[in-house]
Amino acid sequence: MVISFLIRTQWPFRILAALVLVLSLAYAPVRAQVGDDQISIVIPAVQKGSTDLTDADAALLAYIFAQSIKYHFVRNPGSGVHRSAIITIPAALDDNRASSINKLVRINGAQIGIEIKAVRELNGALMSAIMTVPGRYQDFRTNPAEVLQLNFEGERLSLNVPTRYIVLPRVFLSEEIIKLYGNGGYRNLCPLQSCDLGQPRNITGSCLRLGEEVPYSAITRYYMIKPPDSVVYFNGTCYSQKWPANGPTSEPVTDFIAGVQRFFAGDQVAPATPDPDEPVHSAEELMNSVVRNAHDGKSNIVLQAYLYLARIAIHKADFVEAQKDVEMAMRINKRDPDVLETGRFLSFCLAVRSIQSGSPAAKTIVGQIDHELADEPQIVRQQYDGLLNRLKAKSLNAH
Repeated sequence: MVISFLIRTQWPFRILAALVLVLSLAYAPVRAQVGDDQISIVIPAVQKGSTDLTDADAALLAYIFAQSIKYHFVRNPGSGVHRSAIITIPAALDDNRASSINKLVRINGAQIGIEIKAVRELNGALMSAIMTVPGRYQDFRTNPAEVLQLNFEGERLSLNVPTRYIVLPRVFLSEEIIKLYGNGGYRNLCPLQSCDLGQPRNITGSCLRLGEEVPYSAITRYYMIKPPDSVVYFNGTCYSQKWPANGPTSEPVTDFIAGVQRFFAGDQVAPATPDPDEPVHSAEELMNSVVRNAHDGKSNIVLQAYLYLARIAIHKADFVEAQKDVEMAMRINKRDPDVLETGRFLSFCLAVRSIQSGSPAAKTIVGQIDHELADEPQIVRQQYDGLLNRLKAKSLNAH
């Protein structure tokens, strides 16, 4: 297969890189639909891993973790805010089974679930988390922007998210951040005279406190997040809420979760001219941040980030970049099923383009795919047979 040369084939790398470049120059990109539906993350209260954590501590830690992800949701004032939500559940789950968090995600009509366990340390709290993306089900959406579709003469091939369950690296919350939120400074909601972001933000009454007068699980919408301030809509009124300069915490883990959410929302590609005064928001920027800043460059979270980057590159029709991303993932784990599936999808994209453009390379590309799939079990081959047979027939007529 064209991308599986990174595993087995002996073709020279420079020749294949040139082939990918030629084919990508004129390629009409594989598209996922731009979504219009809300993409939600469910986070129950933190499971207490030590006896010195109270229920109030557990709820506060989950809220701080959620705020670190929300930081990436809002672009310029008012844009896209209703497309993103984090649903915080006031109670912790009784166990850490994937099926339990998946059930909670489904009940709330969400797409992503995060379960967290925390232990107190002398200078903060150490949090471990799992992320789940439940299987396909009716979640009230009409446009699954996270799915890439390749269509060719009635045959279809899909590429969904790379994994539905991932154990995330640990996240440390400093005592300073915990106290800042615990003392209420970043939890106060102070009522504003108007929701008009173009007007001075004048406070008109007494502030409410999240976790006390307003539960953490209350439905709120951020109209603007621009540290040190934000504007949040709750129960018919807009409020001012203080916001720390970064985060509250900026970690590869929170960047990864936010990146997956933005990928689902269709906010995948980095802007051509990013605003240096704004936090990164697109899935592409966030996954690149994970790759750059992860403590272990060969960890599973880095592998998954490369697979998301490969999908984004395919979406952009940048097959040179997609090839590089898949190669980096293969260097981490060349036997990973998600890596192999991503490589196969990229190979088929190149084969389709080579046939559509009448490239003389078409027969070679399709033959390589056929050769690679011949070594796979029938359960793997059968999902590709229809498209492969159509490509083989067409490649015989390519010049």
